[in-house]
Amino acid sequence: MGLIVLTSSRDASIRMRQFLNELELVIPNAVKVNRGGKSSIIEIAGKALSLGGANKILYIGSRGGGNPGFIRFLRVKEGG
Repeated sequence: MGLIVLTSSRDASIRMRQFLNELELVIPNAVKVNRGGKSSIIEIAGKALSLGGANKILYIGSRGGGNPGFIRFLRVKEGG
């Protein structure tokens, strides 16, 4: 099983960041990457590849109110 990158939408709430911290502890081979203010998903995918070939991103977003609202599983492909 390869490395999994955990990230959130931009300007994540405290609840969202705490949820990511907990996911990082319970998912084997997971590493959390903060998006900062302007990082796009494409840039996160590039960072995932540079972290030893991570090919999966678990993207957590909110629908308002600061709580995690959805999870997207993204596959990273070299050059794609």
